[in-house]
Amino acid sequence: MPNNPVRATAEGMPVVNRRKAIAISGFGAVLATLAASTIKSPASPVTASLEDALAACRSAEGAYSACLAKENAIADALGDALFPEWTPPRGLIWLPHSPKAYRSSKELAAFLVDKTAKVQKSFEEGMLARPAYDRWVADIQRCHEGVASLRDQEAAIAAAGYHDASEAADEALSVATEAWEDVLAHPCASFAEVQAKVDFVILYADKLGWSFEHEEAMQLLASLAGREA
Repeated sequence: MPNNPVRATAEGMPVVNRRKAIAISGFGAVLATLAASTIKSPASPVTASLEDALAACRSAEGAYSACLAKENAIADALGDALFPEWTPPRGLIWLPHSPKAYRSSKELAAFLVDKTAKVQKSFEEGMLARPAYDRWVADIQRCHEGVASLRDQEAAIAAAGYHDASEAADEALSVATEAWEDVLAHPCASFAEVQAKVDFVILYADKLGWSFEHEEAMQLLASLAGREA
């Protein structure tokens, strides 16, 4: 499946691919599966044919690719607006030299609630004079503008349909993952099925997000399929 790198902001949001791994942990696990699948087991719970399993996986991967394309199109249209951000204005009492950028209205609102409670407590206990208290309160109120700004940005993302598209892609990925695992676990009754299965793995490994770490892995799979990598 295609990689879906998330556009990174300066801090707090590393570049990630949240859909890269498809429950496949390394080349060795696949080789073991392929080897085991050549032995017919009368107790096997598999009822569908390998051909049906391959077809189901192709269909599931196609559905996921369509959902992912829609999600990516919305993300591209949003651009940097996909990542809400608000930085407090300089001059606030509690600001460090490098003000923290907030990327969630919930996070900023929770911070302001906590800060308000602490300032109020300090004032009531006589640790803050009235002028200092008034400045704290004014600074906190200034930051409530940030909450409103972040909520507007978040609303724009929701209105663009990004969250719905992302959820649909996640659901489609789940279906594709199960179909991929069904293919890998499906017993092969003949060398022709082994070859068809290995050819399928070679073709769909990248589409389903499975990255080979060594070129030798692809060469070995290709050799099992009777063709060059």
